[in-house]
Amino acid sequence: MVWFSLDVIFATTAVLSTYAPGRRLRIFLQIFGGFLVGVLVLYILSVIFPDDRQQVTAYWTGILLELPVGWVSVYLLLKHQDTKGHSIEIW
Repeated sequence: MVWFSLDVIFATTAVLSTYAPGRRLRIFLQIFGGFLVGVLVLYILSVIFPDDRQQVTAYWTGILLELPVGWVSVYLLLKHQDTKGHSIEIW
């Protein structure tokens, strides 16, 4: 949960410094809504599949988070043919 929160703070900072003032609110609401949906889905999964030692939950949480983020990043790199907004160190 802390990692998610830091990602939201980072994304908010990026939105404030990248997007025009007229688009910031919509982008921020999309990010925040996605964050809330993600937390809700992970909570529901943890209720359905309880894991006392947090091993299976941590594994699936990693896949559910990293797989879409990675593919969306690759898609954006190919679509824009630009690394703007991407961390070169990750690649």
